[in-house]
Amino acid sequence: MAKRVCYHLAPRGPFHFGERGVGMEEVSVLLHADTLFSALCLTLAELGEDLESLLAAFPRLRFGNANTPQALSGAAPFLLSSAFPYWATKKEGRVTGIIHIFPKPYMRLRLQASIDDPKKAKLFKKVQFVSKPIFESILKATPLSFTEEHLIQGNKIWLTSDEKAKIPAERIWVESTQPHVTVDRDSNASQVYAVGEIRFENQAGLFFLVDYNKTEWQPVIEKALRALGESGLGGERSSGRGQFDLFIAEDFSLNLPSDANAFTTLALYWPLQQEIQNGILNAAGYSLIQRRGWVGAPGNLNLRRRGVRMLTEGSVFTKLPTGALADVKPLDPENVPTVPHDIWRYGMAFPVPCRIMQEDRDE
Repeated sequence: MAKRVCYHLAPRGPFHFGERGVGMEEVSVLLHADTLFSALCLTLAELGEDLESLLAAFPRLRFGNANTPQALSGAAPFLLSSAFPYWATKKEGRVTGIIHIFPKPYMRLRLQASIDDPKKAKLFKKVQFVSKPIFESILKATPLSFTEEHLIQGNKIWLTSDEKAKIPAERIWVESTQPHVTVDRDSNASQVYAVGEIRFENQAGLFFLVDYNKTEWQPVIEKALRALGESGLGGERSSGRGQFDLFIAEDFSLNLPSDANAFTTLALYWPLQQEIQNGILNAAGYSLIQRRGWVGAPGNLNLRRRGVRMLTEGSVFTKLPTGALADVKPLDPENVPTVPHDIWRYGMAFPVPCRIMQEDRDE
């Protein structure tokens, strides 16, 4: 059985997790698992760790010169979730509890009473995140009582009444843009542009889970995380963004259903063609996201990685999702790789058992 560890990132300043959009204004409050994995790999390489052995342990799908896929077998030594918001309750300066926030699963929620009010129904659809007790109730298909008085963060987060009372500001983070200036080296002309950022409240931050199938990797990953705390996660690190303090909890657990018949993922998931052929998307609830970006390896910073379409956190499946590392090495017009080393994007699911009703399976 895998060892589950929860890592809390207490920000020292704002984060910039870029989202697809115009310029650098668009940001996400989530640190997706593929971004986190890339940051860990680059840091491990800088620390002199055996990165090749780590990557070789994961299932991977490489594309050849003719774009023909070639599966590379492996059993993941650990699984990463994406990072989600948390709120730490404090008394006399000491942490007394943590409210963990999860993505609302893409499944029909069981409510104690139907929502007849159109305004209330619209608010219900707007909810993107739920707290841990509500998430666990959703996993078990337990009927819930929805009330708009328990929503915060612009109605994006659904809490219990006790939890809401512990967040007086009724928000966990603030999204804003900051002006920056760039100067052309030839003409000395200046140009102003805006950079989006996420700034968490003093008692808030991000957390993610790691399931260690091989516990010898735990000290290695934690060494990289401490180094990342100093160098920063995400974009605009040269401006001081992305730094954090690391807090580790090895006693984290989820109250899971004993009669689970489905799974929801807490990480972006890239299903293999064989999984799709075996029906992983049948009766599934999911949303898609296009993942792109630039090569982060030294000497290749001007090259764009190949795009990968993934299923988002909270997607629900009636079969166990697995995924793999996707080969995103840039190709030239003749489909020949232009970078001398492999570039992988993390696409492993982080499956959590859940229960859905028969009528949901039949849809």
